[in-house]
Amino acid sequence: MMINAQKIPFINRFLGIFRDGAVPTVVEEITIPEEPEIEEPLLIDNMINTKSNGYETKIRINDQKLVNIREEHNGVILSDYNYTHEQFITSILESVERQVLTTPLLPRGCIMYTTINKNRHYLFVEVAPQVRKVFYNTVCFDDVPFPRLLFGFSLMEHYEQIRVENVYVAALEDFVLQENTRVYYYPFTNVYQSGRVCWGNTKLPLLNSISEIRVVIELFFNSINNDDLYGGANLSKLSFRELLQSIQNKDFPVEYLNFTGKTLADWIDQFKDN
Repeated sequence: MMINAQKIPFINRFLGIFRDGAVPTVVEEITIPEEPEIEEPLLIDNMINTKSNGYETKIRINDQKLVNIREEHNGVILSDYNYTHEQFITSILESVERQVLTTPLLPRGCIMYTTINKNRHYLFVEVAPQVRKVFYNTVCFDDVPFPRLLFGFSLMEHYEQIRVENVYVAALEDFVLQENTRVYYYPFTNVYQSGRVCWGNTKLPLLNSISEIRVVIELFFNSINNDDLYGGANLSKLSFRELLQSIQNKDFPVEYLNFTGKTLADWIDQFKDN
């Protein structure tokens, strides 16, 4: 027999009797109506007593400490079954409609994904420290170290294609990210103090799936840098050219990172608000 939890609106209160394997010392009977139109139940200790249109579902613990469920109509027994506590709870859970949420295929390094109204998406992708080329005006600097970075993307889905609306980037120091992790300004150029990326004349491509966001990250790293938006990006007191020359073939100096005053939770909330 399958128990329909929708027809037993007070079942959660009854389940409290079995929490942690406890069994009442006094055998009590719970009467729960099957019909949706019911009177306000009378609750005395662990007993619920209700009636509706002559239909009743009575649930009690019998002398064998099993869950006994008896269905009656105007005093006539329609069914009478005994269940173990496990069978009873499993049957209740199986009768409750469950909603399953599945994310799309996410890119490597994704730490958070949020969707609003099915077509707006927020994506946060961590990029581990690495060494890359940096294009500064007409010069290419090899072996430039980057600190750990966090990208935030605002995406709009339209006719099965995804448009990148905004990109934000910040630097991180911690390897293990938590809500109170300190967030630092991106230490190079092409990024406003708010963290928003300045793309200049670069036109971002439309994406077929969220997992393709790595294409946008590569576009950012391969963009031409200049001295615009460099002021306050780091604490080195060096010009951008001097900074690139001084850190080649080294680890990025974490003491150069300039704290934004925000935690990771603050930065993510601000990004969504913008």
